[in-house]
Amino acid sequence: MKIKHISFDSKTTPKVCVAIIATTEAAFIMDWQETKREDIDVIEWRADYFTGDDSAILTLLEKEHRPVIYTIRTKEEGGELPYQKDQYIIRYKQAIDSGVIDVIDLEWARDYEGKTMLIDYAKAKGVKVITSYHDFHSTPSYEDGKKLLSALANDGGDIVKLAVMPESKQDVLTLLALTVEAEYLITQPVITMSMGEQGTISRLLGEWTGSILTFGSVSQASAPGQLSVTQLTHSLQDLHRYF
Repeated sequence: MKIKHISFDSKTTPKVCVAIIATTEAAFIMDWQETKREDIDVIEWRADYFTGDDSAILTLLEKEHRPVIYTIRTKEEGGELPYQKDQYIIRYKQAIDSGVIDVIDLEWARDYEGKTMLIDYAKAKGVKVITSYHDFHSTPSYEDGKKLLSALANDGGDIVKLAVMPESKQDVLTLLALTVEAEYLITQPVITMSMGEQGTISRLLGEWTGSILTFGSVSQASAPGQLSVTQLTHSLQDLHRYF
């Protein structure tokens, strides 16, 4: 899969993404400038943090040459905003219509009718869709995880994302095994991670497991267990020699 000039391949080092979680336009500009000083392949705008008019940021992003993911993460899955269907749809459609967003992240567990409409709308405009699921409390069993991956894939998105919280090392191993299994289970590429400090290792092993994207931080982490971009890129480069 290729988005802009970036190729995403489950057989190579995962691409590095940084989420911008600024609440104001001024803070966004400052954080965005910081991302230009690091080896970062993809930008995610976490619009659930933003308190202003999205159009201001969408205009700024006209100058962004890297792939941009637009995400409204709901409180139900660790984000800042409670799910409000009408507002959710309006903001996503505005982002899609802007022409500067390359990928949208839609939560699998949200309203089915509205989600299906947004998937179809995005695809008609040439925007890729991540179908995602985040569990900040636990990790599914291997069998339940396979069912979950299949359900995520069946939603019709282009990429499947699964982020879960481990309670043990075994949970981390389960997530890694599910990532490897995804190649045989579904047709879409996957992004997976085991969150928290215990799951940090999962963010480094994408080249081995097949996860195409990993998240790092520049100033403030957007999820528990994230490494700084500097730590992340150095570690990925070191590990690449062994894969």
